[in-house]
Amino acid sequence: MTSNLLVIPTVAIMVAVFQLRWKWIIAMIAAIGVVEWLFVIIEIYTLNWWRIVYTAVGLLFYLPIAPILYARLQRPVRGILHSLLLFLCIAPIMGTLHVVPIMFFMNRSYDPGWFSDPAHDTTAFASLYYVFMTCVIVTFMKLQAGRVWVKFVAIALFIFIITQGLTTTKLLTIHKWWDPWFYCLFPATVYLLFRPISARFAKGG
Repeated sequence: MTSNLLVIPTVAIMVAVFQLRWKWIIAMIAAIGVVEWLFVIIEIYTLNWWRIVYTAVGLLFYLPIAPILYARLQRPVRGILHSLLLFLCIAPIMGTLHVVPIMFFMNRSYDPGWFSDPAHDTTAFASLYYVFMTCVIVTFMKLQAGRVWVKFVAIALFIFIITQGLTTTKLLTIHKWWDPWFYCLFPATVYLLFRPISARFAKGG
């Protein structure tokens, strides 16, 4: 998560702001690959199905896009592109806030019955869940009508109803008392935090 949330975005910002060329991009990709390789060697983490070459190939596409996107953000963004950018910004936050508590506190589990391993079921369903909730937040953000606090309450209430439905159908099992409160309130809070970012996208500059 440190890599995806901090290192990779920081490198992309450096490439975009300083307009770094391919030699710098290649050097940064190589450095990230070497660090990942060292982490595997000294057993900070273990690679399962992932390979270091996947990281390198992904960055070959990701980093050159950063200057293009940075230049586009200097102008007002509206319509579908505005919604897409909001989704791409909100989804990682939603995913992190959804999955990290499960990793550390095992506060909930999902059981759609897709895999023989319950952990895989939880991971897969959680991924679909937070993507869906991201779409809900973006939809509320794009709605012009309605007060901010009404939308905040509506998002929290909507998730509460979904939570009740998932627990009733046995798709969701809650293991901690605070779980429903957290999962109902953090998406609504994300909505509040991203409203200024949405306005900045629309304004440009």
